[in-house]
Amino acid sequence: MNDIEDRLRQLLTQAPPELGAIDPETLLAPRATQRRSARPRLVATAASVAAVAGVAVALATLGHSGPVNRQPGNQAGSEHPPAGTFAHIPESVYDAVGAPAAPGHVAVAVSKLEGPALTADGRPEVLHVGADWAPYDAAERWVLAAALSRFGTLSGLALTASKSDDVDPNTATLSFHGARLASDQVSAVFKDIEGTDMKPLDRLTTAEEQIFAGVARNSFPFIDVAGRYKIGTQFDPAVLKGLDQAQIADALTDPTSPVAKAVLGAANVLTAAICDVTGGQPADVCGSTGVAAAKRLLDTVPGQPANTNATN
Repeated sequence: MNDIEDRLRQLLTQAPPELGAIDPETLLAPRATQRRSARPRLVATAASVAAVAGVAVALATLGHSGPVNRQPGNQAGSEHPPAGTFAHIPESVYDAVGAPAAPGHVAVAVSKLEGPALTADGRPEVLHVGADWAPYDAAERWVLAAALSRFGTLSGLALTASKSDDVDPNTATLSFHGARLASDQVSAVFKDIEGTDMKPLDRLTTAEEQIFAGVARNSFPFIDVAGRYKIGTQFDPAVLKGLDQAQIADALTDPTSPVAKAVLGAANVLTAAICDVTGGQPADVCGSTGVAAAKRLLDTVPGQPANTNATN
């Protein structure tokens, strides 16, 4: 298996530098959150298509032969190994990481909301609105996947990367376009409203538009936990610099790695927020040491009015 994993890494790192390239005119000013683009733009290259094919072949070699999810405007490969990786991270690793090492990021990224509850199918809803090109969203997507995998089965993820001409270029991440969560405790809605080329992708409902504009000010990443918490980027994307998805997945199993400390520490915070709206279920997750440590930090974050939230 090590030889196969090494081959995967080799194929991923040999991807051409123009993968996901965008004309310099589309460069956005660096900022901790990014706003949705004003107009669609597209630069497609034959090299990027070839790179995607290489990723898909490599992942199939690993024994993950799920359908390749090639979204319009996205450099996306197979849905594996990310989802399976999260499902197999032991709770002991989350416990060893505990609360984030940089609580200042959490204080900026997390707010308590005071509006109506956000629900779907009789369960609390977690709404994620993001863009595949955005590096700060790229970082928080690892957190979202890790946290939600503790509440059910997450499927339909695809490999992608942030823009090559923005801050923290080519940050390896996951696309949630078409992703699904099967859970008894919580419902999840994923809206990737722009692809890596900044073209429109998923459409928001009228209610989601109101929430995104009123609570997030049209900036992403944006995670709304049942109308009770707003969560943005909890750690610096630079932590992931130079790593591909396979290397990030490997690092998440080592609680001493900078990647695990950043991603899983933030995931404990998001998990604590979700546990707050599920009545502490599932008990083995919500009562864990790592989540308890994150909840103490979560209890200190300030509130934010959210009268634009609506019940679905």
